[in-house]
Amino acid sequence: MNINDLPFLPVVYLSKLTEQMLEENIQPELLLRDCGISPNILKNPEAYLSVYQVRAIVSRYIGLTGLSCAGIRYGQRLDLLTHGLFGYVFLTRLPFREFMTNIFHYLQVRLPLLSLELCQESDYISVKLSYRQPLHEIEAFVTQAFLSSLYNLVSLITKHISLHFQAHSLSHHRSTSLTQIYFL
Repeated sequence: MNINDLPFLPVVYLSKLTEQMLEENIQPELLLRDCGISPNILKNPEAYLSVYQVRAIVSRYIGLTGLSCAGIRYGQRLDLLTHGLFGYVFLTRLPFREFMTNIFHYLQVRLPLLSLELCQESDYISVKLSYRQPLHEIEAFVTQAFLSSLYNLVSLITKHISLHFQAHSLSHHRSTSLTQIYFL
C-alpha cells in the first residue's frame, strides 16, 4: 500500500475546514470536486480522508486563501474538543503530568502519521511534532493546525503554556522538521 492511500484525517476535520472556506467565500463543493472527492463524504463522520486527499485539498486551499497562517486559524476552529477530549479535560482529576501523558497517547493513536515525542523535564513538559512521512507542501499547515488546537485544549487547564514554532513552520513554502509546545 502506498503512503498516499493511508487514512490520515477524520472527515470531522474536513467539515471545520469547509466552514472556514465558506467564511472566505471559497466554495468547498467545487474544491472537493476538483480534488476528485464527493461532497457527500461530509455526511459520513466515520470516514477518513487519505493522505493524498488531504494533500490535494489543503494545497488547493492554501493557494486560494488570503489568510497568513491559515493553519493556526483552522486549528483554533477544529479544537481537539471534537474528540471527546473536552469532557476528559473537565472530568479527569489526574495530576497534570499523568493527564498530559494520557492525552498524548490518545493523539498518537488518532493521528498515526504525526510523530509526537513527549518530553517531561522537572519544570516543564513539551511535545515535539515531526512527520513519519513527509507531507511536503502541507506540513506547515498541519503543524500550525495541530499545535494551535492542542494549545486551545491545554489552556483550559493551565495558563502556563507557550507555543513555539520554528520560523519555517509558519511558511507554506518549506517543510517542517520539528516544532514544540511547552507546558510549564
